[in-house]
Amino acid sequence: MQAQIKLGVATYKKHFGCQPQGIWLPECAYRPAYNWTPPVEGFGGSRPRKGVEEFLSENGIQYFIVDSHLLKGGKSIGVYLDRFEALKQLWKNFENQYKPAEEDTAKSSHRLYYAASIQGKNPVGFFIRDPDTGIQVWSGEHGYPGDGNYLDFHKKHYPGGHRYWKVTSAKSDLADKQVYEPELVQSRILENASHFKNLVRSICLSEDFKDGYTPIVCAPFDAELFGHWWFEGRSGSMRC
Repeated sequence: MQAQIKLGVATYKKHFGCQPQGIWLPECAYRPAYNWTPPVEGFGGSRPRKGVEEFLSENGIQYFIVDSHLLKGGKSIGVYLDRFEALKQLWKNFENQYKPAEEDTAKSSHRLYYAASIQGKNPVGFFIRDPDTGIQVWSGEHGYPGDGNYLDFHKKHYPGGHRYWKVTSAKSDLADKQVYEPELVQSRILENASHFKNLVRSICLSEDFKDGYTPIVCAPFDAELFGHWWFEGRSGSMRC
């Protein structure tokens, strides 16, 4: 873990010329400090193991991002199961073994928190990825990428690999996909962008300001999404 974070920091400095302030950990993965016992005999007994925030602090990282269930409990909301049947099948093999913690609805997902402070190390904050905006932008079943007029991700022309078809509907078989019509897309982009702005506004207005803090909607999306999984997403994000 130490090596991976150091390499990430070095790569950022190489390309951007400065120290990164935050990090989007792979799959928003986080683990706290705990006493670890080696699984193989002969390697000693239990020993303390650093939490992720300690490695980040040591490398000058000031904040990271986690999914909402790590703060509030409840069932995790994945963004990849919609896309890959193999992941759905794999999850079914372990779903019965997973028991989510009871959700704590009193905690807000729209503010900055800090991981446990370690003596002699700078504290590290963390933001909560907002599930409502995430589903709208990531999900092909419930969100914008599933709009029937948008470019279909799955059907490609052989052997060139170009895509000439639109989503048509979330349940359409590949054989039933209709030809992509770019002239129909602009109005859908405007409507989706307007909906997204109103969604963010409603989330902020629904927060309780009694503690004197301004709500933060953390909505991170990566380059794989815009222009790849959701081709029109680049235009939609600029409209927002």
